[in-house]
Amino acid sequence: NISYREHVNRPCTLLDDIIGEASDINQSTNINISIDINNIEVNYTKDYDGVDNISFYNSSRVLIEFKHNFTSSPLNLTEMTLIIDNNSIAAKIPNHNITMYVPIVGSMCNVLVCPGALNKSGCSGNNYTAYVARVGDYCPVYVNGTYAEDQEDNSDLMVNASSIRFSTEEFIENENITITGEVFNIGSVNISNASVELWLNNNTLLYNQSLNITANSSTTFNISWIVKLGSNEFEIKVDPYNQIAEGNESNNNFTITKQTSIWQIYYGHINTTIFFGNETIYAYKWLPENFTGNLYFTDSDSAIDWSMLQALGRNITNASDIKEFSEADIAINTSQYEDNINSTYVDNNAPKKLYNFTVNDKLIENVAIVNSTVNDNFVTGILWDYSDDTNGYFDSTEKEDLVFVANININKTGKYGVYDYEARIPAPLRDYKGSNQLINVYVEIN
Repeated sequence: NISYREHVNRPCTLLDDIIGEASDINQSTNINISIDINNIEVNYTKDYDGVDNISFYNSSRVLIEFKHNFTSSPLNLTEMTLIIDNNSIAAKIPNHNITMYVPIVGSMCNVLVCPGALNKSGCSGNNYTAYVARVGDYCPVYVNGTYAEDQEDNSDLMVNASSIRFSTEEFIENENITITGEVFNIGSVNISNASVELWLNNNTLLYNQSLNITANSSTTFNISWIVKLGSNEFEIKVDPYNQIAEGNESNNNFTITKQTSIWQIYYGHINTTIFFGNETIYAYKWLPENFTGNLYFTDSDSAIDWSMLQALGRNITNASDIKEFSEADIAINTSQYEDNINSTYVDNNAPKKLYNFTVNDKLIENVAIVNSTVNDNFVTGILWDYSDDTNGYFDSTEKEDLVFVANININKTGKYGVYDYEARIPAPLRDYKGSNQLINVYVEIN
C-alpha cells in the first residue's frame, strides 16, 4: 500500500511509518508481543505523526514503554530486542529512552540491573541494584540495552568509613567537638528498632539508641564529646546482638582511630611596648624595630633559677645523657603516648637536631630542638634546672624543673600565618608539680 501525508511540514513522500511488525522484534519464544500506540492497538497502515507513546505488551502484561517521534523517523521494529524469562526483562530499543516494567518479587523493588547485557549470564562488574518505587505489581527501570530482574526482599544494615565523622580534623585536648554517626540500610525492606552503639576505646559507651531506617536510605545521629589526649579508638556498631536477620552480617561494625597530640601549639605576636603608669597616662614607650629573644614555658608551680639551666640530654658536666628524655616522659606522665617527648626529640639514640640558646645572658649549647610546626622558622627546645639536682643529671625521681624554650623570630611564616613566635609544649606539663594546672609563660627580649 502507498500512503501520502497531507498538511504536514515536510514534502509528500512514500512513507513507511512502521518498519516490520511485532513478530519481527527479536524476542524470546515464550512471549507474543502486542503493540499499542497512544493506548490504541497499532495500525500498521495508519499515518502516524509527531511524538507518540509506544507500549509493548505480552497479553495484558505491560513490558516496556517509550516515546517515538514519527516526524523524525519511522519506528523500526526489526532493530529491537525484547526478552523475558520468569521475573526478568532484557530490552534494547535503539535511540530511545525506555521504561522497563520488571515484575516485583516480594513487597519492595530492589532490581538487579546489568547494563549492556541481555541475559543474566552477561552481568559483569558494572551491574548494580536499583531501589525504585513500585508501580502496581511492577518495578520501573529506566535503562536501555540492559537485563533487569527484581530480587527477593532483603535486610542489610551497614556502617562504613563515612559512618563516623568529626566536626574538626585536628583534635585539640579538651575541645568540645561533634561526632556524627550514620547508619545505612542498603536492603529493600524498612527496618525498625535497629540497635546502634558508639564505643570509645572499647570500654566507654558514647551512644546507645534504637533507630528506624527506611529501605535504601540512612539515618544520622550527633553527640558532643570532649577531646582526650592520645589514641582514641571509635567503633560504631549496628545490630550488635544480631536481633535482625540480614543477608550480610559482616558490615555491621566500623572502627576509626584518631590521635590527639600531647603537644599544644602556642603562637602569636610579641608586644614590645612597655608602659609606666596606667593605660592612658604613661611616662615612656619603647618599641625597637628589630629584636630577638626567647619564650619560656614552665609548670606554674615550678620555681626556676634562670642562672642554672642546662640542655635536657646533657648532665651538669655537659656530657651527653640521652636517657634524660625518657626520664622526662616518666616525670610528666607522657610515656604512654605515641608522640611523647623521647619519640619527638630523639632518633637512633641521639637528639634529632641541636641548637644554641642564649638564656639570661648565658649561652646554652647543644639544646635538643624540633620544629615547632611545619618549618624551621620557629623551634622549641627543652632545658632543665639543675639547682634542684643532687645526682648530676635529670631524672624522674628528683623531678628537677623543666623549661621549654622557643625562639622569637619577628614576622615569620608558621603553620597558622605570619607572627613572631610559635612553640610546641606538652599539655601535661601543667600537672608536673603542685596542684595548679597552669603553664607560666616568660618572655626574654634581647
